[in-house]
Amino acid sequence: MTISNRNPICLAVLLPIIGLATLSGDESHAVHGVQTVTLTEGTNIAATVSPDQKTIIMDLQGSLWSIPFQGGTARQLTDPLLEPARPDFSPKGGLIAFQAYKGGTFHIWTMNPDGAGLRQRTDGHGDDREPRFSPDGARIAFASDRAFKGSYDIWTLDLSSGKLTQWTSSPADEYEPAWSPDGAEIAFVSGTGINGTTIQAVNA
Repeated sequence: MTISNRNPICLAVLLPIIGLATLSGDESHAVHGVQTVTLTEGTNIAATVSPDQKTIIMDLQGSLWSIPFQGGTARQLTDPLLEPARPDFSPKGGLIAFQAYKGGTFHIWTMNPDGAGLRQRTDGHGDDREPRFSPDGARIAFASDRAFKGSYDIWTLDLSSGKLTQWTSSPADEYEPAWSPDGAEIAFVSGTGINGTTIQAVNA
């Protein structure tokens, strides 16, 4: 994978060609092999920049990739079976938070910027998505339907204790959290489903 000004995203993917058959009478001829596919564009890509502005972590094709900020060859950090997305650098650059669908439910995970230290931070039957580090790096805000009242709310996770705190509770869906610089407030989108109607904020 190479990033440049002329070619923003270029990823070579090896796809097994299995079970392609041409039937002729009682005969079938299966074609087996490897096909190289080059992707030059992507959609629904999320990226986060390290505090020192040397590294970009992005999600693409079901994996997280590390890319030099100035451009160059990308390195795959995660297994596709993890299905990670929406990465966010911690303020000091030591951790990446992201949502992952491994196991059939979205949960919050963290890892080191080089892909080591992979750790699942939330669990349960609810979806936990869109993680964002607090300015001091001690907490992660995220959207979740873990209260099981029919809508998403804003929650926080304390990284040292694992304590979960619910910040909002309304009939509307509340998602896409963003911290104020002092960490006292969290802003979020409020609406129904994917149709956000207002930007709101709540104080701790």
